[in-house]
Amino acid sequence: MAWYFYKNYLLDCYQQKKSINTRYSLRAYARDLEIGHSTLIGVLKNKRYFSYKLAEKISEKMRLNKNMKYLFLNSVAREKKSNGNQKIEKEFFHYLKVQPNEHNGSTLKLSNQNGKILSQWHYYAILELTLVSDFESNAQWIAKRLNINTELVYESIDHLFTLGLLKNIEGRWTKTFLHFTGPDKTTTNQYLRQRQLQILQKSSLALEKISIERRSHNAMTLAINTDKLAIAKEEIRKFLFKMCELLEVDERKEVYELQVSLFPLSAPNIDP
Repeated sequence: MAWYFYKNYLLDCYQQKKSINTRYSLRAYARDLEIGHSTLIGVLKNKRYFSYKLAEKISEKMRLNKNMKYLFLNSVAREKKSNGNQKIEKEFFHYLKVQPNEHNGSTLKLSNQNGKILSQWHYYAILELTLVSDFESNAQWIAKRLNINTELVYESIDHLFTLGLLKNIEGRWTKTFLHFTGPDKTTTNQYLRQRQLQILQKSSLALEKISIERRSHNAMTLAINTDKLAIAKEEIRKFLFKMCELLEVDERKEVYELQVSLFPLSAPNIDP
């Protein structure tokens, strides 16, 4: 039986508490959640299910915000629904509604209203990470794999689910679109510039820390006919999608960032 979001979340929170106090036990955790120890153990061992009343009580004890509470109760409801022998209380029906954009499409064009996602590299990385063969729907696992803060992962997962960019399929977090792209490619904005700066910093770090066998950094300096720039930019976009077709096949093991830069070194009006 697959583990659902709420179980991973419960276990993550327990492990965080235990990392602070090694003597902290599941019995103490159950006490803090104000539920029976046997109930907690039974749920974590896939032998029992939370009632709506108990699931809501736990979400309140954990002080989940509105979106996280939705995810928590939604995953409890989905698990019960997957087991035909389980009674699903009417209060759960609201949490079984289909999320917006919950379908597998090809490419989703994000608008400037999605500035939070457009400007942060880790949102894209989390979505792609769901495709690697050993992916775990677990915030601590994601945080360790991307070398970021666990709280940041929880916040990001919450946001991605809320926007319908992630969905839960039998306990596994799954991206809802094959590719994501920003607004009009002929313009830029503060969000896109911020992400590009982050990628440049990541690229610089990889140059220093990652072995040549696992990366590729190339550069070419050339005098060009600037009238051909529009054509060149279109060919670069085609190249990026061609690389996707080449690399996004069979068993995926890691998340990479592919960046191709073309910019002037000699323009008279370039900033110093």
